[in-house]
Amino acid sequence: MFRRILTFGIKNFKDARELSIFSLSSVLFNGINTIIGIGVIYFLSPVEIGIWNSLLIVQPYLFIVQLGVYNGLNRELPFLLGSEQNELAQDLVVVAWRFSLFLAIISIVISVIVLLYLFYNNQPTIIFIGAVGVAVLVASEFLINYLLVLYRTKENLLKLSNVYFIQSVLLVLTLPFVIYFGYIGFVFRSIVLASILTVSLYFYRPYTFSRSVKISMLYDLIKVGLPLFTFGYLQGLTKSFSRIILLIFGDATLVGLFTPSAAVIVGIGMIPAAVSQYFYPRMSYLFGKHGRADILWQQVLKFSSFAFFVSIPIVLIGWFVIPVLIENLLPVYMESIFPAQISLLSGAFEAAMIGINVLNSMKAYKWLLILTVAKLLLFFVFQYVLVQLLPPLIGISLGYLSASTIYFILGVFIAYTATHSGDY
Repeated sequence: MFRRILTFGIKNFKDARELSIFSLSSVLFNGINTIIGIGVIYFLSPVEIGIWNSLLIVQPYLFIVQLGVYNGLNRELPFLLGSEQNELAQDLVVVAWRFSLFLAIISIVISVIVLLYLFYNNQPTIIFIGAVGVAVLVASEFLINYLLVLYRTKENLLKLSNVYFIQSVLLVLTLPFVIYFGYIGFVFRSIVLASILTVSLYFYRPYTFSRSVKISMLYDLIKVGLPLFTFGYLQGLTKSFSRIILLIFGDATLVGLFTPSAAVIVGIGMIPAAVSQYFYPRMSYLFGKHGRADILWQQVLKFSSFAFFVSIPIVLIGWFVIPVLIENLLPVYMESIFPAQISLLSGAFEAAMIGINVLNSMKAYKWLLILTVAKLLLFFVFQYVLVQLLPPLIGISLGYLSASTIYFILGVFIAYTATHSGDY
């Protein structure tokens, strides 16, 4: 009995240690990135930030060509490991890598063509330089999105922690590019960081790619991943609704002034986002091992509660800190203070929603469809209506908060129903 208790304690201590180190590295990386992301706008004008963010709108719309391969691997890899199908898991890793490399090369070729078009049509330099940066980010993102999937098992968390620690240092070391060279330095810094992150993830990768596989296996990943990708892709588009609606009723400057609000939403979800990289594959692993959906609900409840309650003190502190920071460091963004405070509340609900990844683990397509349609309608309608009834920045922020609240309640209800009804 004593030996079993000791073994259990050692195992859980080890798991907690790995998860804690990974969470620390992830929060450190995302925290520094968020703080510096807000700080660099001190050296850039709202117009420059607005143009950059407007160019980035195209980024999520280009990733449709992934065809769900990454989503399929993200779900199947831990599931197959849980069901002890290790050889098949390794085969899927290799075929997905070759597909990712193909997308990156095609992306570079198309980007060169677009840049030549912009050059010969005498587009403003600020737009051309920004387009170069976005082109590199898109090509890198195809590889980064794939490589991150390989680190989702708890055994590889420490390797990913090394990558995040390296990137955290680089975030600080590359800041002088922005300080001394302004917008050009900002774009160059973005290119450097994306390139080094890609190389680091490849260097520490937990799998080898020198394996003979059938290209037809790509179909297996698409079959599983395309529905998951479609739902995730459509839900991800809601992130761009705020900027699009602000462009419709305003201009690039208004988009730039919304930057603190967007940064707050991302920042408050750092800890839950870090932990979710462990919990989502863990749910897939447990589902593969036990084949029962009901045991996953406790994971959802525990994580959603943790994420929400961890966010509360962050919201309270941020509510009083944001005005001080903006008034003293970024006075040009004074009208962004209240919208950013509202976004703190939105971020708390956004963080708690990560638990609904259980639907991906279960491949609960029916429930994912309902949730996706609801999210698209909620986030577009509330923001579109309130931006016309209130000052634009306040209207867009309150619209986002209203949609987040309702979506959170609906998501928890659907997760419970799916894990207990047996109908998914």
